[in-house]
Amino acid sequence: MAGMTSKRYVALLRGVNVGRAKRVAMADLRKLVGDLGYDEVRSVLNSGNLVFSGPVRPQDEVASEIEEALVPAFIIEALDDGRFTVFVPSAPTPFAGTIYVLTPERVHPLNISFAHAHKVLSRWGSGTRELMAAMEVPKPPTGGKIRDAA
Repeated sequence: MAGMTSKRYVALLRGVNVGRAKRVAMADLRKLVGDLGYDEVRSVLNSGNLVFSGPVRPQDEVASEIEEALVPAFIIEALDDGRFTVFVPSAPTPFAGTIYVLTPERVHPLNISFAHAHKVLSRWGSGTRELMAAMEVPKPPTGGKIRDAA
């Protein structure tokens, strides 16, 4: 994507690798952003901060795309029109939350059991590394805070 139609972005992801419960391998985080269609993805130490290149788009769209890719949810149902009904658990209990109907490009399925996902959520995120490693490659682009690096 390098060239005139490409832009450098900086993502400052809050709460990544703070304490023991939310450890995320930077290689997994770089892969997640790369799988979203971005290039030249680099992480800064073990901070959760990233620098990457991608097509010129509004920064809020880029931020939303990354944020959505990091939100854990359970697919409840695949609808006939291709959309998914998902349940997004909330804190402090994974048994409360919100139900959304999302288009396929906003859903990134994980190849893990419900029991494993529940274990990670009920342990306040401990085990997130395995969740990110299980993420299937999503379709190319259609959070944290994003700042223009150019």
